[in-house]
This record gives sequence, structure tokens and C-alpha cells, in this order.
Amino acid sequence: MIKDGKIRISYVFIGTLAILLLYLALRNLDWQETIAIFQTADWRVLLGAWVVIVLSYFLRGLRWQVLLSAERTLHPVTVFWGTCVGYLGNSFLPARAGEVIRSALISRKTGIPLFYVLATALTERIFDAVLLVCAILLGLTTFPNIPDWLRSAMTSMLILGVIGGFSLTLLPHLSGWITIQMKRIPIT
Repeated sequence: MIKDGKIRISYVFIGTLAILLLYLALRNLDWQETIAIFQTADWRVLLGAWVVIVLSYFLRGLRWQVLLSAERTLHPVTVFWGTCVGYLGNSFLPARAGEVIRSALISRKTGIPLFYVLATALTERIFDAVLLVCAILLGLTTFPNIPDWLRSAMTSMLILGVIGGFSLTLLPHLSGWITIQMKRIPIT
């Protein structure tokens, strides 16, 4: 019974906070201009953008599912919603807190240890950074007469990318140390 009361109080708090934040976000909005913009919007473009965004979240969820599959096989819809919640959190919270939220959500829903889920999220971010660096470096090589400062930055980023990629191969060997460090973090 006490648990039901706490749940109700948390829902009231969350609802009140949502209303307050919506008010603060929308209080200075020019509604006439907003309506005019929506009336002139090309809905085909918006629909296409929405499809691309949903597809990218789904593919990111599938990538995360592959990383999580070493511990347990998850349904694609489960990791899709976890990914969506994480990106929503990243949109509104500082320091990429959405990564912690999505990891905690998947951990609670599936029973996979939180430190393992967080490690897969970290692995994803490192992988993303390495791929981004490689794509930028590849793109920059097509430009003639690259300034020295940019060439220096490219070299630094390449070194960091190699270190990041190499660290991915070391993570399994450091699992004991990582487990101890993760247990020190007061998340749950």
C-alpha cells in the first residue's frame, strides 16, 4: 500500500514538473507565427525526416542489441524503445545523461546487470567517435592545401581514434576492474 502511495506521489511530481517545464519553454512563444510556419510546412518533407529519424533509432537499437546479445538476447522493440528514451534524455539533460537512463531502463526491464549495459553504451559511444573521426579524416583528405593547424588536428584525432579502437579490444580484459568501479557509482 505504501508503494502505491509513493508511485502516485512520483506521478504527481513528474506531471507537475512536466507542466512547469512546458510553461517555461512555451511562455514566450509567438503562437501566430508558429501556426503560420506549420501551415506553410511541406508535410512530405517532415514525414520523410520522421521516417529517417525513426529508422536511424531502430538501426542504432539493433546495433546495441548485438552488443547486449553476449549477455542475453533481447527483442528489437525493447532496445528500440530504450534507444529512443536515451536520445530523449540526451535532448533535455546535460552530460549525455540519456545514456545512463537508457542503460538503467534496459537493465531493469531485462535483468542484465547495469554495469554491463553501461559498458555496452560506452562501447557504442567510442565506436561512434572512432567512425566519426575516420569519416572526417577521409573527407578532409580530398581538400587541397590543408592548413597546418588542421593537419595537426587530423593527426591528433587519428591517434585518439586508434587509441579508442584499441581500448575496445582491452575492455573485456578489464571487466573485473570495471565491475568494481561501476559498483562504486550510486546509480540505483
